[in-house]
Amino acid sequence: MSGECFTHDAVDLDRPESGLRWRWIVRDGWKLILPAAWNEPGTRPELYRIVDDPFERSDLAARHPRQVDRLRRQLEKDWKPAWP
Repeated sequence: MSGECFTHDAVDLDRPESGLRWRWIVRDGWKLILPAAWNEPGTRPELYRIVDDPFERSDLAARHPRQVDRLRRQLEKDWKPAWP
């Protein structure tokens, strides 16, 4: 399962990705939140073990960089925006 979150209002109807805030993916009990650098400067990916931490209180990205990379690659592969 994966998805994305955008700003509330459409920023540019010809370039919907300009309003992208972050994308996320859930796989095998893990959740990765990947911020869009152009709208969330200075932020880093967040990783949670949602089977143990369903309220996402403990970010594990720094301790599990391989898991971050694996989920990021899967998200890039799966993510098919609805615009050209």
